[in-house]
Amino acid sequence: MERKRDYMTVQELTENEKYKFWYFKIKECKESGLSVKDFCDKNNIKPSTYYNYQQKIRNILC
Repeated sequence: MERKRDYMTVQELTENEKYKFWYFKIKECKESGLSVKDFCDKNNIKPSTYYNYQQKIRNILC
């Protein structure tokens, strides 16, 4: 049985920061009034990457 840690690894921290970044990007997109395509074009983001993280964030929150 694995012992529960009281700390996060660098990899876990990095992953959490990435999800935090995308959570706020997705929120920013929704509040912008732009379509996802226009928002992504304006922010130099691939729409496929946006949708990929949108799904990941939904899975984490649900």
